[in-house]
Amino acid sequence: MRKTTILTVALAGWLVGAHAYAHQGATHSRGTVKEITADRIVLTTTEGTSVVVAIAPDTRIFRGHRAIRPADVHPGERAVVHAASHGGKLEAIEVTVAESAK
Repeated sequence: MRKTTILTVALAGWLVGAHAYAHQGATHSRGTVKEITADRIVLTTTEGTSVVVAIAPDTRIFRGHRAIRPADVHPGERAVVHAASHGGKLEAIEVTVAESAK
């Protein structure tokens, strides 16, 4: 029993540490797409501020679990952008667009 408890605590610590390390220096922005091009996305947050994030060739863009292109995203759609700072500007790692209600 003691061995199982120790292993469980060690695994939980490792998972929390890995998650924190993976998000080190990264930001999440949520909002409505104001504008999107092949090289940037502009979100309007719920606070009313605009967030400009660069889109790189390796940026992953999804609608639900399906990969899409920047051209498939339209102004007014809700999105979450996971980005990191590169050279003083935000660069998107992943963009997730909300699936439209059916």
